[in-house]
Amino acid sequence: MADVTRYVDGTLTGGANNGLAWGTAYEGVAGMQTCLTDATSAIVNAITAGDQVYIYLRNLFTVTATINVNVRSGNPAVNSVIHIIGCDAAGTELTKGNYVQFDASGTDLTDSPIFNIDEVKGYEFRNIHALNNIGSGTPAAHEDGFRVDNTDGALYIVVNFVNCKVTDCYRGVFIVHGNTFGVSITDFVATDLTNIGIECAGYAVVINGAYIEPAATVAGIDFTSGGHHIVLNSIINGGIRGIDFNSSYIVLADHCTIYNSSTECIYNDGANSMMNFTNNILMPAASATDYCVRISGGGMIGLIDHNLCWGIDAGAMGAGLGSQGTNEISQNPDFADVGSLDFRVRNLQVIGTARDGSTPGAVQPTFRGVVHRFRGRYRPGLLRYRK
Repeated sequence: MADVTRYVDGTLTGGANNGLAWGTAYEGVAGMQTCLTDATSAIVNAITAGDQVYIYLRNLFTVTATINVNVRSGNPAVNSVIHIIGCDAAGTELTKGNYVQFDASGTDLTDSPIFNIDEVKGYEFRNIHALNNIGSGTPAAHEDGFRVDNTDGALYIVVNFVNCKVTDCYRGVFIVHGNTFGVSITDFVATDLTNIGIECAGYAVVINGAYIEPAATVAGIDFTSGGHHIVLNSIINGGIRGIDFNSSYIVLADHCTIYNSSTECIYNDGANSMMNFTNNILMPAASATDYCVRISGGGMIGLIDHNLCWGIDAGAMGAGLGSQGTNEISQNPDFADVGSLDFRVRNLQVIGTARDGSTPGAVQPTFRGVVHRFRGRYRPGLLRYRK
């Protein structure tokens, strides 16, 4: 067989609306919905045979109702994936930090998300920005950017989000049900939210390279159940806590920066929840009253090693980590420019001498990650996010 390609244009009108080329692309959100339910033999056969389905998008999509992704599935068993890919006006795939926008501003989605991914599998969303700014109000509960659900235990989910963004929504991504397996979130941005950045009740969720600004009273990432989750190379800026292990077992957080949490950076309050975190920078707002790590309600420790702990108020976190961690360092990382979301470390007592021999206080551009252990030293990363 062969791969299948379809085209959707957010602003095109009056064309053939058949999706076979940019000039005859499916039109607007209605066309997008038609494309997602396309049951032509070419698409069905491609998925059965293990070929790929590519749905290319361009221009602004004005959202007036939830977009349901709940009919056509890919076939992960034979590596067949339905790719939904944002492109520029010329039809070229967008680069990192650029998106096709789905704008629900001014629309009451009646407690529903912009994208509802329900009972399907084998999808990739790439270069998509979900926006729901309803003017002077705020998004109601469940008016999320992306909702992933799977209530049928006979199914499994494999959904990838790559270079996606959510702003002015309730949550960024809401992974609803414990039967939801295999969600990957890479190079993700979620800001101006009224709730949690990523809420997860499934299994085997991998978050890599996220920047999240949760609402002040909630966590950036909340694992409410399930387990076997991994959080890598991510920044959580603000909120009551960075990561909440709430009844979720075996979670690894590595090379992350958790900044300005108002209660604790990492909180494990689930019975039998096992957390492991290494090579992270943990900076709560107040060193005297807040925690880098707090355990409650039967939560358990796996491995805590090589983390940097420091209060934003310039205080060393004496008891904030308790006696659980090993090889921790208590130093001000001296970020390059937090106001511009530049979290690169400049303190040479933290990062050691740079390979290029640069002077103390200079931003080191050599190493990736947030806090690397390299021959016993901590190394900085090139972590800079722009909204």
